[in-house]
Amino acid sequence: PLIPEVHLTLLGQGDARESLIKLVEELKLEECVHFSPRTYRIEQLPPLIRQADVGIVANRDDVFTDGLLPTKMMEYVALGTPVIAAKTSTICAYFDDDMVQFFEPGNVASLAQSIIILHNDPQRLAELEANSDKFNQTYRWDDLAANYVAIVDALNER
Repeated sequence: PLIPEVHLTLLGQGDARESLIKLVEELKLEECVHFSPRTYRIEQLPPLIRQADVGIVANRDDVFTDGLLPTKMMEYVALGTPVIAAKTSTICAYFDDDMVQFFEPGNVASLAQSIIILHNDPQRLAELEANSDKFNQTYRWDDLAANYVAIVDALNER
């Protein structure tokens, strides 16, 4: 590998797990790709996510995923984990280049380049971590809840 110390850890038991395990074996990547041996309760995930140097959100850009703001991305950001994300229109509506390291959806070389960029630039990694908190500050439920209730009340009064 270009960066020998890079390791990918996949948590959970998703539909593609078995095919991914086979692919890792075929490519002889067992030393750098790890699969969680079990599922985790939700309260067990934050410490695991915080251990990561970066979270990857590799959504495709198609009719089914373009309108999604991935929950795992918001979890990474809420926990202060820098994010490498596919540059879809919905993700770009909430995050900019100062908050996320973007890559071209479906482009493996672009994703690899983003990993290399952050590996080689710890300052950029730190900036993403600091700047991604803008999302948390903008979309805090404590702040939005009052606005939501006011809108519902106003509609109810009509």
